[in-house]
Amino acid sequence: MKVFDAMKASGYDFGEDGSLPGDGDELIQKLIDRCSYDEIYLTEHQLANAAGRVPKKVYQSLFDTLPSKQKDHIVKQWGAPPGEAYVHDDAIALAGPELGHAF
Repeated sequence: MKVFDAMKASGYDFGEDGSLPGDGDELIQKLIDRCSYDEIYLTEHQLANAAGRVPKKVYQSLFDTLPSKQKDHIVKQWGAPPGEAYVHDDAIALAGPELGHAF
């Protein structure tokens, strides 16, 4: 929470009302509700409400630019792109609460 306070003091835009979670517990609950990286497979609700998405084609084009060593590590951990985890509606769901222009 101290990082958010420092960001706010530095002028980061946290939305129209500038509100942040009241405490760490509220932040954790927002992360869980919106999608979190705690589990490999998330519920349809969590995936549908993810704060951001990377289309599969965009992910593939970015993946293709990586050095072979990095690609090998990613494929070993997650399988061939885009993998199965976090994939929903032809995109990879990104976890995180919406806090204005901060993600």
